[in-house]
Amino acid sequence: MRFDQLQNWLDWQLQLHPTAIDMGLTRVSRVADRLEIGSSAFKHSASTVITVAGTNGKGSCVKTLEALLITSGKTVGSFTSPHIVRYNERIRLNGDQVSDHQLCQAFEDIDQAREGDSLTYFEFSTLAALLIFKQAKVDFILLEVGLGGRLDSTNIIDTDLAIVTSVDIDHCEYLGNDRESIGREKAGIFRSGVPAIVADANMPLSVRAYADDIGAELLCIDEQFRYSTANKRFHWSCLPGASYSEFEVICEQPRLPLPSIAAALMALTVLSVLPTQEQVSGVLANIELTGRLQSVEIDGIEFVLDVAHNPAAAESLAQSIDEHDSRECYAICAMMADKDIDAVIQPLVNKVDHWFLPNLPDNDRSLPSSVLSSKVKSLDETAALQEFDSIVEAMDSVRQQCVHLTDKPVVYVFGSFFTVEAALNYLQIDVQ
Repeated sequence: MRFDQLQNWLDWQLQLHPTAIDMGLTRVSRVADRLEIGSSAFKHSASTVITVAGTNGKGSCVKTLEALLITSGKTVGSFTSPHIVRYNERIRLNGDQVSDHQLCQAFEDIDQAREGDSLTYFEFSTLAALLIFKQAKVDFILLEVGLGGRLDSTNIIDTDLAIVTSVDIDHCEYLGNDRESIGREKAGIFRSGVPAIVADANMPLSVRAYADDIGAELLCIDEQFRYSTANKRFHWSCLPGASYSEFEVICEQPRLPLPSIAAALMALTVLSVLPTQEQVSGVLANIELTGRLQSVEIDGIEFVLDVAHNPAAAESLAQSIDEHDSRECYAICAMMADKDIDAVIQPLVNKVDHWFLPNLPDNDRSLPSSVLSSKVKSLDETAALQEFDSIVEAMDSVRQQCVHLTDKPVVYVFGSFFTVEAALNYLQIDVQ
């Protein structure tokens, strides 16, 4: 074996390929075929594959699918990215992270099958997931697209059901500068004759056009299924005239993105594996995902951790604040320099009472807190804000300022996966 420690494998993978992102399926498909985990291999397996793309909400959709399928007694392999704290988060069997040993063995098998083909870090993770899932003979394989869809390495597998959770502006250098271009890239996971579920109520025309061109069975929110909320209750149903059961779900409103949950419910309805009303209600009432409106209390102060880092995610976060919080609102925010900073901050300007802006000193991509401070100030001249050298200093300051208050604020921590990772480490919370 090339390495016997997981971290050594990961360090090596980061250096192997000349670019971190190399869109295309040719190299990874060749290696997959040598490992007998290419699309032809899965066509003859008993596993049902669900592929999930989208600008936001992919991880929440996969988490919902996973929880509901496990409740139904199905075995499930889930592949998601990026991880927040540990690489093992990316690959789960029946909800549990795979071990270092399983990953090292999968990487060794992939390395032996490369035959000189160079692979990216993400391509290694995709192949490892497929290899582990095939060996485990799971009933369902859930694949979260890493970037786009059409040229993402997860798309080497012909899916049995495709989901697009949302289409918004992000990763323009790879996917295009408008929603129509980005939508076409995400629709690339669709297959002829296969159900394709779209949870974006403002679906780009390019998505429908591509589905029509290839003959995918397009199922859209507000056309074939819908959800609504009232008095903190969630109601989901197929619409009259849909060719599927008019099963209804009524339960306590979950904290995960509701379009993603609606898409997951439709997917399992289509596949005839949706659990009972009682089981669904129980799952949705308790479902949570690390870094997605994750609530943690310390010193009587509620910290809400969210990986929101693009404009659409920030809009969703602002909506959640409106729906769930009447308390004073603090924000700890650190972002990457390559993001649309103004468009992320703007929806939250009138929601946040005090900004705490830390540096991420160990991250070369991060935006200096002084620059972010200027951005916030340009959008809100009266903003109360403080700058810090690290997340640790920002979290300490919030605690010191709030611990003796009778009416404590809620503190939202957001801006990137790295921001949430630093907060989790500070709070000493492990990712399950």
